[in-house]
Amino acid sequence: MDELLYIGQSNNLRRRILELRGAIQDSEMPWNDPHVAAARFWALLQNAHHNFEISVARTAVDVIARKSLESLAISLYRAESGRSPKFNFGRMPDGWFPSSRRSKGNRGGFDPDITYSPHQDSIFSDQSDPTSADWLGLTWHPLDKLEPSTAISGVYRAFALDRQSVVYIGESKDLGSRIATHASNFEATWEYAPLDRADHAQRLEIENDLIASHVAAVGVPPARQFQS
Repeated sequence: MDELLYIGQSNNLRRRILELRGAIQDSEMPWNDPHVAAARFWALLQNAHHNFEISVARTAVDVIARKSLESLAISLYRAESGRSPKFNFGRMPDGWFPSSRRSKGNRGGFDPDITYSPHQDSIFSDQSDPTSADWLGLTWHPLDKLEPSTAISGVYRAFALDRQSVVYIGESKDLGSRIATHASNFEATWEYAPLDRADHAQRLEIENDLIASHVAAVGVPPARQFQS
């Protein structure tokens, strides 16, 4: 196998890599914390021996800058290769389901009937207008077109009240509920783009491409992105 499996970020690269290396050597599938990718690498090693190579790049200490670069690196890889890093966005090797967080206590395991969705095509652009009506080829609708009683999945963006900038980008399987939660915390003008056929991993891929395209075009992420 000669494939990029995962892109991540940390304020302590040595500790993060040691956590991952230790977890994939466990006799049982690792928990989903502290390293979300550990269960994925562990499952891969149950099928065959693999040699992994890790490379690092030192970046700014600021967490928002790191997460912005992480998003951008993933989308650049998606645009160039036609696929995401194998274990970003929650996918496991086919046949495996992941452990929960340690606090819930549910170990993952093997189920031959489990398969994961194909990678969503890249929509990343390094020259786009995040405020445009057809940004990145998606069909954006104002929030008042969203039927409150119907759960619609897709992605959404929040504009500053003057509509001169995008302040947040997200995804959800229930756009109305998710946007209502955000709207109780800050004022914005909301638009959404339905993605009825996309599963959670595919919605996360599109969300990442939107954030990365904003970073590429504006130089920074939306103002409220990566705040928690």
